[in-house]
Amino acid sequence: MAADTARSRIFRLGIWGLVVVALAWAAAGLWTGLSSSGAPRALVMADGWTATGDFAETAGMSNEQSIPSAFFLDPNFRFWQAIGDKAKPARGTVVSASFAAPGFLAVPYAGFPDEVIGNRIAIQCVASGDEFPVSRFRMNDQRATSFVQLPGEFCSGPVRVVASIDGSEFISVGTPFAISEAMYVGQTGIHSRAMVVAATWAMGLIIWFLSAFAVSRGSTQIGAVTSGMVGTAVVGMVLIAAFTIGPVSGKAVVSTLAVAALVGAALVSWKWRDWSIGWLRNVALPASLWLLFALFAAGLVTAADNGSGAWWINSLFTPLRWSSDNQIPYQFAEALVTGTPPSDIHWGPWLATDRTPLLSGFLLAARVLIITPFQRSFGPTFIPIAYMMSSIVFLTAWVAVLVEIVRRADVKALAVVVLLACTTPFLLFNSVYAWPKLLGAAYVLIAFGLLMDLSVRRSRNPIALYLVALAAVSAILAHSSNAFALFPIALLFAPTLLRQGIVPLFCAALAAILVTLPWLYWQAILQPGGNALLRFALAFDYEAGNRSRPLLSAIRDAYSSMTFNGWLAGKRSSAALMLGLEAPDFGMPEMAAHSAGAGPLGAARVLDFLSVGHALSIAGLGLLAVPFLSHFARTGFAASSMARMAALAGVTGVLLGLLVMLPPGIVHHQPYGSLLLLVLAGALAIAAAPAWLTASATVLSVGYFAVVWVWHPIATAVTVHGSAIALMVWSAAGIGWLLFMWPRDDDAVLRGSSVEAKEA
Repeated sequence: MAADTARSRIFRLGIWGLVVVALAWAAAGLWTGLSSSGAPRALVMADGWTATGDFAETAGMSNEQSIPSAFFLDPNFRFWQAIGDKAKPARGTVVSASFAAPGFLAVPYAGFPDEVIGNRIAIQCVASGDEFPVSRFRMNDQRATSFVQLPGEFCSGPVRVVASIDGSEFISVGTPFAISEAMYVGQTGIHSRAMVVAATWAMGLIIWFLSAFAVSRGSTQIGAVTSGMVGTAVVGMVLIAAFTIGPVSGKAVVSTLAVAALVGAALVSWKWRDWSIGWLRNVALPASLWLLFALFAAGLVTAADNGSGAWWINSLFTPLRWSSDNQIPYQFAEALVTGTPPSDIHWGPWLATDRTPLLSGFLLAARVLIITPFQRSFGPTFIPIAYMMSSIVFLTAWVAVLVEIVRRADVKALAVVVLLACTTPFLLFNSVYAWPKLLGAAYVLIAFGLLMDLSVRRSRNPIALYLVALAAVSAILAHSSNAFALFPIALLFAPTLLRQGIVPLFCAALAAILVTLPWLYWQAILQPGGNALLRFALAFDYEAGNRSRPLLSAIRDAYSSMTFNGWLAGKRSSAALMLGLEAPDFGMPEMAAHSAGAGPLGAARVLDFLSVGHALSIAGLGLLAVPFLSHFARTGFAASSMARMAALAGVTGVLLGLLVMLPPGIVHHQPYGSLLLLVLAGALAIAAAPAWLTASATVLSVGYFAVVWVWHPIATAVTVHGSAIALMVWSAAGIGWLLFMWPRDDDAVLRGSSVEAKEA
């Protein structure tokens, strides 16, 4: 007892130490952000440019979220562009007049800088010719503003902006502006971003609290994270419905729900105090680890700055450079907020209904309650940055789900499983790149966990069944590929589902349909024909805009044009790629041909991004041991059944996708829910191994992750932000402290559940 008391005291002291450090860090950032500010000032006059070759002046107007309106409304603002194609590559240079380098400046740009030798946008020292890159990232057809702080030793005299092109893509550059330190820090620093992360997390936690309370009235066996995540999904789809009516009704619903949530949370906390304390004890560990990992991820994507403006995440892990898929969820939310007619919500040939809406539903709440106040402080260019930070919070919710499931199965495995998962490449890059695939995977994990619990208890629980149905439909509303992950789960737990009875199954299905109705309305009425991704997955059809082509017709044509041997050869190649036995095509659009991150470590990131075997890393290797758990698992390991079922469900989902889908079997063509189940199974197997093997595997996973996915992207970045690294170190320390120093008293862990039972 004395040892437990001492451990608890040390644990509390460590937590207070982390809090004090965080407050000091936040105060330092607030002081910097309050520095003197002034209006942006053009550094080059309208006639201060020299252009040669294919560079010509073009319209500088832009979305104010890409280029501040103060820039393109300035009479001295100019925007230059050179465009080429494969038949006629563009060549030329544009150079600004020289100017005295300010402490901080901003350069609008677009195009494909640093894609090949000769394509560049840079600040050049007139005396020495040394250059500082404005950006190293392609912008596709978008525009952005790169915010720059030149190193003190870069140049002692005047500088100028230079841009050149020697290739088939295009380069654009605009007038540079001197900006204040406050503006620079607000746009590139971590403190403003960390505040968005913390605010989004707190908003989600209030929804979790009320959802758990509502669920507890019917069942005391549901975890706090599970009920919270399902409740959040319902709220997200309610907001999609409200904003479909119009922005006024949408904002009114958000405001009404926010007020009702605050009042309801206060009422529950006061009237059901014991239950509230129990909930807090149950949710404290998963929610804290969720917040810490979200802050770590936000720190990582901020620390390495390659000058890509609002697209900075896309260029973080160069030579990987992702496309604009991560922009679509927030652009859809922004279109709904601004009242864009549904017929005008599209991205080239891509419709909104080609995608799924759940992440956008979450972002609608963040836009109204969190991002709008930050916009008033930091300007419209901060909107996409804030959207990305809020997205990181929602996408990292898998941490809390994983903690709850593992904690209930075998608390002794928790630290190893969480460390292995948090250092798995697959989970990192899908936590920071805001396509919604990993959000759907988290809901697959919730459905699996609920059914696993019902199977072990061999019980009937209508509330749990409703949550299974809602979690399953939420997984598909986040990303439709998760249907491949859910099908084997339903088969494996068919006896458990049938045990619940026909009437509860019907009611659960009805609840799922009701949640889906807003998106069915979009699919059937507002934007019919949204099947481009389905046609790509099932028929390998690239023609996104061919809405007149039925899905079944596309599938029939695809299979009629291939032989069985050709189909089999494609499946063999995909399987080899997935297992890491065949090298991926490094010439794919996700890889930059010319990159500061090129080399063995950059190639390792490319493999981790494309090959399933590499992406699952050390946790994936643990899958090899799952069939033999009964022979080597440590005494008292209680999660053997969960590991086997997760592995079986995950492998079956991946194989089902391999058989049905025609594109190459790279990671982002997989059902992410299946991959998350494989991470869970492999990590559990490693946690069950002898201590020396568990420790070695964990150290190897952390070490590889630290070098390839953390150190190297930061080391090769154009600019490194030390305050973001400080947040990363603090967050990592907090994660380690919670995992290894959290009191392991099972009675304390389960005390909340007993309180729930007593209250009920």
